[in-house]
Amino acid sequence: SQATFYWHLATYLTARVRQLTAMVGESLASRGSEVSLEEVLSNAVFFSIFQKYLAEHKLVDGKVLPFMQELNSYLDCATGALTMARDIAGKYLVGEGSVAANKEVVALISAQLAKEEPPPRDLFTPVLAEVYGALSKNAFKLFQQSAAFQPCLELKAKETQVSNVAEYKLLQILGEGYEGKVLQARKKDCGCMYAVKVLDKVLLSQRSRRWRLHCSRERECLIECDNPYIVRMIYCFQTPQYLYMVQEHVPSHTMAEYLVAHDGKPVEEEGVRFMVAQLALALSHMHEKQMLYRDLKPANVLIDEHGHLRVVDMGMATKLDPETGRRKSVCGTQRYMAPEMKAKEPYNHSVDWYSLGKLIVDCQGRNPYAEETRFWETSGLLDLVEGLLHKTPAKRLGCGADGVASIQRHRFFATTDWKALNAKKVESPLRREWYLREPDVGRPRP
Repeated sequence: SQATFYWHLATYLTARVRQLTAMVGESLASRGSEVSLEEVLSNAVFFSIFQKYLAEHKLVDGKVLPFMQELNSYLDCATGALTMARDIAGKYLVGEGSVAANKEVVALISAQLAKEEPPPRDLFTPVLAEVYGALSKNAFKLFQQSAAFQPCLELKAKETQVSNVAEYKLLQILGEGYEGKVLQARKKDCGCMYAVKVLDKVLLSQRSRRWRLHCSRERECLIECDNPYIVRMIYCFQTPQYLYMVQEHVPSHTMAEYLVAHDGKPVEEEGVRFMVAQLALALSHMHEKQMLYRDLKPANVLIDEHGHLRVVDMGMATKLDPETGRRKSVCGTQRYMAPEMKAKEPYNHSVDWYSLGKLIVDCQGRNPYAEETRFWETSGLLDLVEGLLHKTPAKRLGCGADGVASIQRHRFFATTDWKALNAKKVESPLRREWYLREPDVGRPRP
């Protein structure tokens, strides 16, 4: 994201972090180095290089790239959308300097903006498609063939090549758990910020003879997950003493902290609907890959800078047994643990849906009979929770033949646009001041 290129460097916090920086690791996995037009437009450094190239060669109207940049801001804005949309239309769609050739499209946009109501998020989509098509057809192809494109390729290669942990500046400890630490780290050569999970092999081997199998399962689950509501693993590597799992860094609060900010009051109806729907999509994605998460709780759910949820920590995740389609081990957090797991009975994805039901109960606040919780019954939320917490796994919501579809059809989600949500195109109703975290680690200089 653009923010990764604007963090300033900070001082180290502990001697342990400084020692970790000096260790040399062995690369196990990395991603490709292709640079698409989408990435150029969304990456601050690539965008700047592309913008300079277009300006020097006069390949497109000077308004095109600023239009796309402001459109990104419009799509991300939580408030003031009408004012911003009118400003964009006034700058880029009026008169001879319009970036849109189709006058009918411009007229429709103008008519929509004349109304005193929030404009739809896809208001500028026809114009965006026209501009994007023009860039793809000519300007971007010429850019790819030019010497100006080479720095983009080099930066992308540096971003994805990992040889050892010395290539990172380990800045601070984000959290510590039973298995190890999670550190915030900046990759020195490209400036990208990551969350690095560090596992001590010696400590793991003392706790379990199957630690290698456990770590390989966690790594496998992280690699296979490709969902907007699950934190991705970028790559992993190891030293003789440590295992490192490098993941996306989400610099905001957890759902647990967001609930604490409510000071015992219940989460609003739209907030509950938004969060539960995203978590249902994340769990469904794992289940489609024959995977169980087994540790869903507010502390394992991050809220990103745009107010969207991201499931993190696959330490308890596993694959279903290919022969039985079940698992038997007892793990996770007692409060969110399904009855069948507590009873040490074989289980499947039913345990995750039960945990989701318990997590929803956390959104109720300290007084379940307060006036603010009246919507639990009228909206169908109470019925949804009862369905997810059914003691019999086969009768539990989400556990039937149609899986997550039974949850999506529930009347509590009658107004939910699942397609838009799956594409991460639904604005967050969550209160920004309760999930945004002030940056406590500086930004690197360009």
